[in-house]
This record gives sequence, structure tokens and C-alpha cells, in this order.
Amino acid sequence: MQVLTTAPALFTGAYGGTTYGAHYGDLGATFAAILLDREARSLTLDMDPIHGQLREPLLKVYHILRTLGFGSNGKGYLHDIVTAGSIGQQHMKAPTVFNFYDPLYQPPGAVAEAQLVSPEAQLGTGPNMVGFLNVMTGVIRAGSSGQAWVWNGMTSYLPIHPANSSATIDELELLLTGGRLAAPARALIKARYEQKLASTGGNAAEAVRVAQELFLFASEFHASNYVQERAVPRTALPEIPSQNRPYKAIVYLWLDGGADTWNLLVPHSQCTGGVDLYNEYAAVRGANALPKSTQLPIDVPATDDQPCTKFAIHHKMTALKAAYDAADAVLLANIGPLIQPLDLQSYNNGAPRPPSLFAHNLQTTVSQNVHAQNSASARGVLGRIQRVLEGDQPSGELPHRVRSYSIAGNAKVLEGSISAPEILSADGPVRLSRYAALQSDVSELAGSEAASIYAETYGGVLERSIESAEDLKRALDNPIAALSTTFGSDVVSRQLQQVAKIIGARSILGNEREIFFISYGGWDSHFAGDYDVAKKWQDVNAGLTSFVTEMKAQGIWDNVTFTMASEFGRTIDSNGGGTDHGWGGHSFVMGGSIKGGHILGKYPSTYSQSSPIRLHRTFIPTLSHEALWHGLAQWMGVEDAVMTNVLPNLRKFTSECSPGFPGCIILTQVR
Repeated sequence: MQVLTTAPALFTGAYGGTTYGAHYGDLGATFAAILLDREARSLTLDMDPIHGQLREPLLKVYHILRTLGFGSNGKGYLHDIVTAGSIGQQHMKAPTVFNFYDPLYQPPGAVAEAQLVSPEAQLGTGPNMVGFLNVMTGVIRAGSSGQAWVWNGMTSYLPIHPANSSATIDELELLLTGGRLAAPARALIKARYEQKLASTGGNAAEAVRVAQELFLFASEFHASNYVQERAVPRTALPEIPSQNRPYKAIVYLWLDGGADTWNLLVPHSQCTGGVDLYNEYAAVRGANALPKSTQLPIDVPATDDQPCTKFAIHHKMTALKAAYDAADAVLLANIGPLIQPLDLQSYNNGAPRPPSLFAHNLQTTVSQNVHAQNSASARGVLGRIQRVLEGDQPSGELPHRVRSYSIAGNAKVLEGSISAPEILSADGPVRLSRYAALQSDVSELAGSEAASIYAETYGGVLERSIESAEDLKRALDNPIAALSTTFGSDVVSRQLQQVAKIIGARSILGNEREIFFISYGGWDSHFAGDYDVAKKWQDVNAGLTSFVTEMKAQGIWDNVTFTMASEFGRTIDSNGGGTDHGWGGHSFVMGGSIKGGHILGKYPSTYSQSSPIRLHRTFIPTLSHEALWHGLAQWMGVEDAVMTNVLPNLRKFTSECSPGFPGCIILTQVR
């Protein structure tokens, strides 16, 4: 309804019978329409637990600075200090044209149970929340040019009646939470204000800093509706004991933007039927084709039934080439999201296919949940693997102790487990800088359940993140977890360094299974200027090289499996500069337990439009994501009797699949 009333105000300059500017684009009328709308002023809606939203980090920063009367000293700019690395957002620096978050993002927990979305919650990771609190408590406690590493400026706010604690807390409550602070939180902050006032001989500035700092931890500051705190401590996530099984880990690299993997695996020579598949590749790819002479040739067993017995790997991916030659890697040809096996004929006949093909956000969801027809509510495939392992197996096998970690924020692929993923930054766990001083108060402010689904989402993540960061930091600081390999400074290397550290601490953490998510963005190569894909593969290779070296040094390479994915492949042909959104693409799996030296799936036997799987400028996948995850789930310990809990579409590619049809392949290529 607000859009319905705001749009005319913007166009006419008038709202509610009042003329503000009487011209198009008048901001007075626009803001009046927003602030005076019935929805904006409704106390009933404010009390509704599912009405409202979480607030974006950058908007909270500006709110605090205005409230505190912050003034710059002219020596620096706020956007140089408040970075995406510290709070999850940065002024004028959205990571993509699609903003900082997905408009359809649905965090697990209360919001998902209400079947709603909370886009801002995608930024609500432990590192971002704690990073925000570290930055803003720094501004409150320092806020002067003498602490230029925190802020270049100072705060000037003092309450009207500093000696009157009730009046002061009332004032701060109005300014920071709109008068919505719950009674228990208010009582705590008031008590701490009075204690500081007494211990400093009435120093109002010091006492106000204490109160302001605690307001930052209250859920009311971060959610827009009434929290309505329940007097019920938040239920702790279950702690599953270890049965001392042999350790195993999956590392999943997400190439965000749609990676052009048609240059990762290229036909070389020795092709069947007199076809020169490399020449077809070079002709259709045009300027984006790679010279045969510079690529890394690999031999393909005739039993793999590929169109050639010699292919080539991208020249920057020397680590993949080495792993393939050592039988530690398999390449996955023409893999992609499917609901059932397809070819061009069945596609044209209306057979089911994933929704919104070629769309970044929905294909990210589909590729990570591996349940394409249920993209709205299905959880992630790795989350489902974890959930099955965390329960009793049909054979009577006791639950596994499993932990999942993301070094790259919230990820659909990890959703669905019983124990929530632990999120850390590429620099490691982000700890609360004033943990020792604030631990007790923070626990009291964030430790109880909230009726507001947004406050509950915030409070649950904050409480869990603060404590888990402390635990993980202690484990990683142990000499047992020290690495013997030097990692680079590129995006992939930094993330894999953290993965290697956690794996190195496995005996301290006591986990039997670990799952890791890392991500590398910027693969959406529509234009020639975007087409520095070789540099990106170089970064992937640098990280992989160091990671494999470290895993072998730890003697754990046989227990680790690495794979990568992207939301879709690219078009086969060029658009005149780069490539556009496609469907099928290539991937790989590597690890010491892989039966390597093979290309699995089915590489297209021709690039021409006569191909039975060529769909305009792209290829219909002939290998499903189910095929890959079947083998990896088995290796992790998922029993066949419950495999459909992990892969709901599995039977579409097995018992219900017509023999010989493209896509009727399920992988078990793990020793």
C-alpha cells in the first residue's frame, strides 16, 4: 500500500491534501507519504511478530552517528572505515548489480517457519554482526581524532538530564529503539548506567557511553517491530557426542556469477567418428576459444565413453591436471540442475525443467538445494547430508558429530542441518573485542527468545556467534593446528587457509565430519572487459595448490574431498565480447579417496545445432547434480535407505530413468 501512495506523491509533489513542492520528484511529499502512511504509524502492525524487518548494517551506522552527534574532523571519510569486510556493507560498493543481498533470501528458523523472506538477514552473519558491534562500540568509546584508526571525528551527544537515570534511558530508548525497549533490557541498561555514574563521581559522559554500548546489543535496535521478549531462555542447539569414527570433510567452492567452464575442459584430439571436436569448439567459441597448444592435455580411458580420448584442462589449472594424472580427480562433463533427464525433444515436449533458467538468484538456489521443483522451501543439499548424518541411520548407526563452516557468509547449500553452520571470515573467527567486559550483559540481552521473528533471528545468531568464535579461536590458536604451508593473499587462498586451519584442529574440535563452504565471485562475463576468466582460474589454482599441499602434509588428503559449482554454465558461442547465461557446464571433484583419472558424465559429441542436447546457444545438462551428490553422500556415511532424504529426485535418475537416456547416471566413484 505504501508504494501505491508514495508513487503519486513523488510525481505530483503533494500528499494528504498538502502541497509540498508541486513538482515531479519532490522529496518533501515523498517522505510525507512514507512517514505519515497508516502502515508506518500503526501500533497494531508494530506489535505483529511477523511485520517489519531487520535493519541493514549501513543504515544502523548512520542512525548511531546522527544520534550521537558525530562530527568528522575532516581527516577521513566514513566509507573508508566502515567496510564490507567489517559490517557486511560499504557505501557505494555493492558486490554486484544485484545489491548486497538476495530479495528472496529466507533465513532458517523463525522467518522460514513463517514462510516469509528477510533479505537483510543474509548480511546477518556472525562476522558481520560482531564486526558491526566492534566498530560501533569503538566509536562510542573512542570517537575522537586521537583514535584515528577507529574514527576521524568525535561524538557530542549528552542527555538533557544526565543525573536522572530514568529520563536518560527514556531519551536513549526513544532515539535508538523508538521507545520499543523491553522491560528486562531497560532495567539492565538503567542499572549499568547508575553503577557507572556512581563509580565515576557523576561523570555523565562515561555513564552514557556504557548505556549506548549496551543499546547496540539489544534486539530492538536491529529489528523494526516490537521484540516482545519471552521470559524463556533460548534453547541451545544439540551437542552430538563423537563416536571416534575416521574423520572426513567436504570442501565446496562456489563460483558466483556463472562460471564459463566450457574453457575449463576442452576437447583436444583422438576423437571418434572422424569429427575434429576441437575445431568445432574453436569455431563456435570464436574469440573466447583457447589455443590447443597452450592447454594441459589429459588422457581419457576409452571406457569413459567420451567423444575423444584426449581432452585438455585450462592452462591455469595445473593443480587439477596434477590431481587428474595422479588419479585423485575426476572431471564432470556437462553437469547442471535437472528435475529429470532431458534432451531437446523432451524439453520441447514440455518435460519438467528447473524454474527460471538462466536467472542468477533462482539458479543459485536450485543448484545449491538440488531439489529444483521445490526451490522456494527446499534446504541445501549439504545441510540435508548433515541432518541425515546427525540422526540415527537405518542400520542402527549412531548419529555423527558433524560441523559445517562457511568462510563466505550465509549459503543456501548449508541450510537444513540440526546444528547451525558456523560462519567466519577469511581472516578467521571474528571475536567480540570487549567479550570479557560484556559477556554477562550480552547473554542477558540476547539470551531470551523473542516473539518478533526478526529479533529472534538476530538474537539467536548473535548469541551463538559470540560464543562459537571464542571456542574456535582457542582451537585454532593451539600449536596442533599450525600450518606448514604458505598460502597466497588471493580470495580463494585466504579462504582455503582457514579451512586448512580448522581441519588441522580436528583432534581438538572432535568432529567426525566437517563441511566447508567457500565462494569466489565475479564470474558473470558478459563483456570483453569482464573476460579475465584466466586470472580467476589462476586464483582458484593458487588456493588449490596450497590446500592440497597442506592436506598431504597433515596426512589427511585421503579424508578430504573438494568440489566446485556455479549457478549455471555459459553460452557456447560468444556474444561478440564475452558469453551469456547458459545451462550445462563442467566441474570436478578431487581428493585422496577419489577414483580419479576419468571424465564422468557425457561430453557433447558435437557443438553443432544438430546435437540432440543443444538448446539454442547452450547445452542441456547430461549429468545431474544428484549424480555428484549421491557419490559424496555415500562417502560421508549416508546410507542408501535414506538417500532420498538427501536427494528427493534421485529415483528420476535411477529406477524411473529410461536406459540409455542422457542423464541416467549416478556416481559412486569414491573408494
